[in-house]
Amino acid sequence: TDAALGKAVVSNPAVPAPVREGLNQESGLNDGICVPVLLLLLALIAPTEQHAGTATLAITLMLEEIGIGLLVAFVLTSFTIRLLKISYLNGWQLPLWRQLTMPGLALLCFALAQTLGGSGFIAAFVGGLFIGHRLGEHKHAYMDSCEGYGDLLSVVIWMVFGATLMP
Repeated sequence: TDAALGKAVVSNPAVPAPVREGLNQESGLNDGICVPVLLLLLALIAPTEQHAGTATLAITLMLEEIGIGLLVAFVLTSFTIRLLKISYLNGWQLPLWRQLTMPGLALLCFALAQTLGGSGFIAAFVGGLFIGHRLGEHKHAYMDSCEGYGDLLSVVIWMVFGATLMP
């Protein structure tokens, strides 16, 4: 499924919550699985200067991309969970700033993984899965405005795409 096309189903309260969450996670899982497969296929056809063979390059690249992405996701998400607990216990959380936690974590996971040579998509995806699992039923308090941010980014992307395509 595609997240943008399936939005009518995933946001419809008539559809049972487990089905909506499953479809939503599946649409993200597609992206998370496609990136390493694409990198693997590109590495298999890429010529190398070291003459090490494209299969070795493909496996090394895939392990680096996934490994760094996973490591970044787990470290940053664990650190975020610890900070959220400290801020909650001390009464430092305001609803206005709480809504920026998830988008901030996703951007941070993506940027750090990309900087370290890993897959930012894998890091952001796994970070989202991990923090969603760790927050349990409290995750909805942090995710209230995230859908609005996603809608805004989607509109901006389509506007840039249209503005680029028109000339």
